[in-house]
Amino acid sequence: MIDGYTDVAVVVSDKEKAKKWYTEKLGFRVVLNKGHAICVSPNVEGQGALALHLCAGFVPLDPGNTGIGFTAKDFDKTCEEMAKKGVKFSVPPKDMDGYKFAKFLDLNGNEYWLFDSDQAQRIRDSK
Repeated sequence: MIDGYTDVAVVVSDKEKAKKWYTEKLGFRVVLNKGHAICVSPNVEGQGALALHLCAGFVPLDPGNTGIGFTAKDFDKTCEEMAKKGVKFSVPPKDMDGYKFAKFLDLNGNEYWLFDSDQAQRIRDSK
């Protein structure tokens, strides 16, 4: 049986530029940098840690909503820090129906979700 996952591919125009953007703007760590594979992750500890596999060489580049969501313990502070570092928000931070979220773009226009950690956990626990 499948018991976990390793990474999610994200198409980028330049792997090295993308690696720099994810590490400098979002504070991700490089967890694999070998051959064609550059993987970055905000949560490298423990089983089931998710990494983004930065994939280049696809033409034409077709950016869009990845459907990938991240969480932040201090949502408001994290959004402020990201904005100060030049991260562009396609949907600015907001509180809707009792939970905080935002959508942000990477340097290639790929869109990601950001949720408040505590609220995301409460929503998962309520199911």
